[in-house]
Amino acid sequence: LRSQLDEIMAALSSHDIHSHASAGRGVWIVKPTNASCGRGITVEASISDVATAVAQLDHLAIVQKYIERPLLVQRRKFDIRLWVLVTSTVPLVVWGFSECYLRFSSQAFSLESGALADRMVHLCNYSVQKDAEGGEGGAASA
Repeated sequence: LRSQLDEIMAALSSHDIHSHASAGRGVWIVKPTNASCGRGITVEASISDVATAVAQLDHLAIVQKYIERPLLVQRRKFDIRLWVLVTSTVPLVVWGFSECYLRFSSQAFSLESGALADRMVHLCNYSVQKDAEGGEGGAASA
């Protein structure tokens, strides 16, 4: 099974369909399916590292292509939290809550090899950022 996985990973690594969002590094994010609040999330620099991380999670993981060129605010990653309610799909009816908030990382964004393991750089989750040194550790309402 491992040799088949290695063959598949080698084939995938030669076809980066997300090159528009990539800085040429092929960075991936691995999330355990049974955790929350940023627990167990890792950022991996190669397909073989992804395979190892997924195996360590007993293959219970979500793997996503990492956006290597994200929008930044003062050199920091952020995400936007907003809420919508879909009450019908035919016709499509979507209700949006009028308020949202932004969550920021406490450290400047970097894809350097040492920074890939730094959760304070790559995860905007409040549970991760709340105890960050040198950061505000909070959210901004909009």
